[in-house]
Amino acid sequence: MLKLFFKKQKITEEKAVQFFIAMMFENVDKSWEEIRDTLKIHDLKLKEDDVAKYDFVLALISLQMQAIENVFSKNQAERIAKLLMNQILSMPSLGSHAVEVIRRYDVAFKRSVEENKENPLLVIPALLLYRWVGEDIEKFSTKVAGQKIINPLLIAHLAGVLTHYKGYWMKVKNNYEVVAE
Repeated sequence: MLKLFFKKQKITEEKAVQFFIAMMFENVDKSWEEIRDTLKIHDLKLKEDDVAKYDFVLALISLQMQAIENVFSKNQAERIAKLLMNQILSMPSLGSHAVEVIRRYDVAFKRSVEENKENPLLVIPALLLYRWVGEDIEKFSTKVAGQKIINPLLIAHLAGVLTHYKGYWMKVKNNYEVVAE
């Protein structure tokens, strides 16, 4: 009821994207030790901590990007997604490699939605796990109905950790009037 009397503060799409990237890195930095430690129950030992954390943030950004088109109008979602990729591309610590990884996650997620063969929320965690362990993925496989699959408990666990950070874009939309410029 009070919101009727108060106008939402305006924030540009560009500023929302900048805050989003900063928040993703900050949140993961704060909780990385805990994230890493929870994965140890699956005997997952990450070799290069900084690289693993970087990969986790890219997976997180990609997963959060999926929400943009559900929260904003089609045109605004396209602008925000483009701004996000351009912002990442312009950051020396991220750049074109990060954009390529995020795009791969995005393509796999959207393919999963279109084909309706698997839960799309599990695709990004599965790809992240593969980025972390590479050919050692076999160590995390199990047989189900005669077919070899990545341990579903590990994938579900990783999905749960990633989705813990959900909701950024909805919070922005609920609390701000997001404008192009």
